[in-house]
Amino acid sequence: MRRDGGPDPEQDPDAVARWHQDAWPTIGAKAGKDGGEILFADQVGIRSDQVTGRTRGEKGKAPAVRRVRTGSR
Repeated sequence: MRRDGGPDPEQDPDAVARWHQDAWPTIGAKAGKDGGEILFADQVGIRSDQVTGRTRGEKGKAPAVRRVRTGSR
């Protein structure tokens, strides 16, 4: 992976072409059949331990954080 956004020198153009021809249509068809969406994300901005909220509490005391489990993870 290159930070400047240029092509990866180790990338195999033939393998990419095969993926676009063989795997991608299958993935798209499955997503459509299941009513899903395909999203792409930049790997630089993803964290597995992402904190999605803020807490507030009295100065000098740790706030109590209640975890809400959605069952989706």
